[in-house]
Amino acid sequence: MEKMIAYCGFDCTKCSAYIAKKENDDELRIRSAKEWSQGGYEVFPDKVNCDECLSTTGELIDYCNICDIRTSSAILSASSIVIPFLTFI
Repeated sequence: MEKMIAYCGFDCTKCSAYIAKKENDDELRIRSAKEWSQGGYEVFPDKVNCDECLSTTGELIDYCNICDIRTSSAILSASSIVIPFLTFI
């Protein structure tokens, strides 16, 4: 599988939310939701789906919408440069 590098440097293809959606794996969604539900933050299995961080139209896990790195105006304003470079690392 080709790497898809997120804004933060994480390889989206290794993320269980990406894998669960791609493979339609409900067991992985349940395990991931339990693992990610910590410190008073609850993740529900139906939310463990992601098309990848760089997506502008696809489905994202809830955290991506508040991620400081992903939502940085500096990155978003340069996204036409950043996205092609990062997707092919």
